[in-house]
Amino acid sequence: MHSSFTIPGYQILQLIYEGSKTLIYQGLCQTNQQFVIIKVLKREYPTLSELVRFRNQYTITKNLNLPGIVQPQALVKYHNGFALVMEDFGGISLFDYLRGSNENWEEEEMGGWGDGGDKKDGEDKGSIYTHQFPLPRGQRTKDKRHKINLTEFLQIAIQIAQILEQLSQHCIIHKDIKPQNILINPHTKQVKLIDFSIASLLPREKQFLHNHNVLEGTLAYLSPEQTGRMNRGIDYRSDFYSLGVTFYQMLTGQLPFLSSNAMEFIHSHIAKQPPCPSQINPEIPQILGDITLKLMEKTAEKRYQTAFGLKYDLEICLGQWKSIGSIVSFELGIRDISERFIISEKLYGREAEVGMLLAAFERVAGHSSFNQGYLHSKAENQGQRIKDKEARTKNQGQIEMFLVAGFSGIGKTSLVNEVHKHIVRQRGYFIKGKFEQFRRNIPFWAWLQAFRDLIEQLLSEKSVQVQKWKSQILSALGNNGQVIIDVIPELELLIGKQPPVPELSTTAAQNRFNLLLSKFIQVFPTTEHPLVIFLDDLQWADSASLELMQLLMRKASGSLLLIGAYRDNEVSRVHPLMLSLAQIHQAMESRQDSSPKINQITLTSLRQSAQNCLIADTLYCPPSRALTLSELVYQKTGGNPFFSNQFLKYLHQEGLIWFDRRCCYWQCDLAKVKALA
Repeated sequence: MHSSFTIPGYQILQLIYEGSKTLIYQGLCQTNQQFVIIKVLKREYPTLSELVRFRNQYTITKNLNLPGIVQPQALVKYHNGFALVMEDFGGISLFDYLRGSNENWEEEEMGGWGDGGDKKDGEDKGSIYTHQFPLPRGQRTKDKRHKINLTEFLQIAIQIAQILEQLSQHCIIHKDIKPQNILINPHTKQVKLIDFSIASLLPREKQFLHNHNVLEGTLAYLSPEQTGRMNRGIDYRSDFYSLGVTFYQMLTGQLPFLSSNAMEFIHSHIAKQPPCPSQINPEIPQILGDITLKLMEKTAEKRYQTAFGLKYDLEICLGQWKSIGSIVSFELGIRDISERFIISEKLYGREAEVGMLLAAFERVAGHSSFNQGYLHSKAENQGQRIKDKEARTKNQGQIEMFLVAGFSGIGKTSLVNEVHKHIVRQRGYFIKGKFEQFRRNIPFWAWLQAFRDLIEQLLSEKSVQVQKWKSQILSALGNNGQVIIDVIPELELLIGKQPPVPELSTTAAQNRFNLLLSKFIQVFPTTEHPLVIFLDDLQWADSASLELMQLLMRKASGSLLLIGAYRDNEVSRVHPLMLSLAQIHQAMESRQDSSPKINQITLTSLRQSAQNCLIADTLYCPPSRALTLSELVYQKTGGNPFFSNQFLKYLHQEGLIWFDRRCCYWQCDLAKVKALA
């Protein structure tokens, strides 16, 4: 075992954990005679991604002198990789600590999926960081008789909140908060955070849609925005969601969402509301359930905005619990005002337009429940969803096209992306591609982007469903699958290697490709899983893409909603897009199906009241207090959302908007802003 493992300057004492990717040893530093933990990559020839993530743990934390993180001591070259030397403070994972103390603790967990975001078949359930670090000479043990109580929960929770507050001050997003990455010393109850392999030093990241096998983080604890399906960037508030799941598990002994299927987990994080912890265990005070669910809000704007605000509320709970033995409900978040300037990503002033898009999806999917839910409570109704599924099964589906027009920066893309999560809730497929001004010479550019996206989604489904799609695609393409694989290489992962196709003349080859691409696309729109295709910047579409769009509108069947966005100020009546749309209008009218087939909305500037709500939410103040600044911003930008956001960022960068730490609120130099406006 460890007899073959040597690191200069360290005595290797024992192998304490062997995972699918890493080996973790306990050692003794010969220089200072201090116990250390040494982690090495298991593979003899690690991949570049593994090396980058391994080094990232050291790079991010080496200069952080924070008591709440396990301190790295050295990164040593070892064979073809590295050995990471860390302090050994006598901790075990919070997961092991709680599982050992609670006989009802949920055994089935997803810890093994958090190893840098990659899950491999056959990988151990426990992650590389779920091991129990043993104390020298058997001193470190788990007390099986221990029962967690609310005092202990609150003390641990406050420590974690304090650690996240420190990370936030250093602009670090951990991205994998879970009980397995939180260590606790069973004797001193000191808590520390580990595993910065996928952490980021950026204050905000944009997340894109990925196959679940390459999502960063652990599926059971993943924030909705980390799935790439929420039209939201990732910032420090993503860690708050994962912390909420952790609190939920600590309080109830189970995860809020349970599934053996990755897509089901993703759907749950985006769409489902877990029961309040006090419903599962009535002994849990309601206010702790409220704090947990506030952390687990689907949109970051509704969560806690600061770890300090969270810690303040937890300290109130602890004080009440110690003094009177109960926790009386109080207003949450009264000290939760962020010092960080983050413009709200909520969609303002577009409720009617979102409703129209959702109504179009309802017509395509053959049901009408969830748009009402969006416009009213947005609450999920399980019984209604079952009825909707039955209705979709009976419905034959229909084709519809929806156009969104408007100036650059007016919010066309944001509007369409906003309905993405609602479509995912109804088990529809949402895919998108974007035409680019300087790639108009590449045929089908946006279409191919969109269907690469779709193949990634299909590959993440259950094996039975994958086989079903494989069979249908092969049935549609016959022996010509290689034609589509040549432009969508990811398809080979789904249908396997295909035989070569005979060479044809240029014109014949083009006709064959057009026919096969059309057949390929028509495989996917079904009543069970309606397909929504979003093509952005249609004003730059190539002629082949426009012809394919016409063909689909004429011949496609099933449940298909094609959404197109374009800048109406950049096209004339004789623009190729407008000519194609005119032909599509005629084609749609000639179809035998009933109900409307093509619709258009033209976005205009935001109303000043909507912009005022955006500014008020950004500055954490009542709308009435933000009104003067809103008027100046509106005067400068005319209500264009993009220009408004850029102007607000400029004002902050120039110091005209700043956070007053003494008063704990945002200030603005209105005189100077007025001069600029």
